[in-house]
Amino acid sequence: MQNKFCPRCGAKIENNEKYCSKCGTSLSANNTNDDVKKVSNSDFMQMVKRDYFSYQGRLNRKPYFWRSLLIMFLEMICYIVFDSVEDDDLFSVSLLLISIVIFVACVIADLMLDIRRLHDVNKSGWFILLTIIPAVIPFFYLYLFLMPGTDGNNQYGENPLAL
Repeated sequence: MQNKFCPRCGAKIENNEKYCSKCGTSLSANNTNDDVKKVSNSDFMQMVKRDYFSYQGRLNRKPYFWRSLLIMFLEMICYIVFDSVEDDDLFSVSLLLISIVIFVACVIADLMLDIRRLHDVNKSGWFILLTIIPAVIPFFYLYLFLMPGTDGNNQYGENPLAL
């Protein structure tokens, strides 16, 4: 049996549903099987690339918060692995290398999210360089978490709440 997903939001669809339980999209007989499609690995990778590794566009507060929370969780797991690896056996070294790759990917994704959040408040991504100054970091992230984005379109794209 092939998994089916909503063409609009990507939520999993049970066989007999007429409407998507998440977004309410009609899944009637008028829709072809092409509309309700299987999500492949390439679709997932495109979503990750678009949502986590792109600096273009805008990102409002809610997705910024949840994505940042996910990245912080992954970084915490990497820190735990860094701290727990003591042996020089092949498994420990392999685990350490995998954790380093994941940690670097998390740092890059975090920077991209920060830049897109700065775009939402109509600031240049270069403001991320303020985080070089340790005393500025808490205020910088408070600003990103609390400041609402600009209403309507700005020079960095359309309002993400309007999409």
